[in-house]
Amino acid sequence: MNSSRKEVIIKEIIYWKEHKMLPDHYCDYLLALYSEGEFENNHNDRMKGNKLVNRLSLFLILISDLLLISLFVIYFTELAFVLQMMILTSFVVLLLILGIYYSKKET
Repeated sequence: MNSSRKEVIIKEIIYWKEHKMLPDHYCDYLLALYSEGEFENNHNDRMKGNKLVNRLSLFLILISDLLLISLFVIYFTELAFVLQMMILTSFVVLLLILGIYYSKKET
């Protein structure tokens, strides 16, 4: 097979993998087949890094939104002290649960 045709096919398979047109294991198999085992999976590592950054940024946005909502509810409304403490406690518990979930998920 012509090397330029192989490059075109490999680029097309990478495109399919990026846009989830085929399952990842199919794309990995096709990449290994057409590149004759020479294709390095650096692209997959880069995609994992991007997913981690996206998850982290989503997590930080979620936490900041919850913090702003809790500050608004606690300091700018006239709620009973017990209700304010329940809201604050539920916020802290939610953050602890999310922290434990993400720490176990990363390992």
